[in-house]
Amino acid sequence: MNIHELKNELIADILNIKDKDLLLNLQHQIKKKTSHKRLVQVSLSEILQYDVKDTNPEKVSLGKHQCEVKSWKDLYTTVIIWVLDDRNIAELKAPIHDHYGRTKYAVSNSPTHAEGKHFTSQVQHGKLYIEGHGNTEHHLKTLVSIFQLFGIASDDLSISFWMNESDYVVSVTI
Repeated sequence: MNIHELKNELIADILNIKDKDLLLNLQHQIKKKTSHKRLVQVSLSEILQYDVKDTNPEKVSLGKHQCEVKSWKDLYTTVIIWVLDDRNIAELKAPIHDHYGRTKYAVSNSPTHAEGKHFTSQVQHGKLYIEGHGNTEHHLKTLVSIFQLFGIASDDLSISFWMNESDYVVSVTI
């Protein structure tokens, strides 16, 4: 089957679909795969203004550190390790909470949260454990919280990620 036959067959199949939600989902997927991408570079303080769902980071840098990353979890754990190493923290006097500040920990001496539940997706760094479980927004907000805890400016963290050209909106405040 050549490409034109495949397109015609797909068009015929699409014409028979009666489910509006399925068609909207299909339209979204097609736009996502065919739209032009733009590499966006923002700071940690700016990134929460962007819709980063269905995106992946490309690079991250903080001070002397810079590396390529494959996922938001990878970015999150990498940055936490940099912060811990830069401050020579091998063990904690008290666990570091996630951005909610209640019973879940972002970093601890043991892979257990306050209420005794084990970390879902632990990343071990020396004697410390990082809870890698969470969605992108959770990871980014927790990084903001950790930066505040250690007195690091959120503007110092630079994140590059690919975004669909159609989703890229620049807002200007006058």
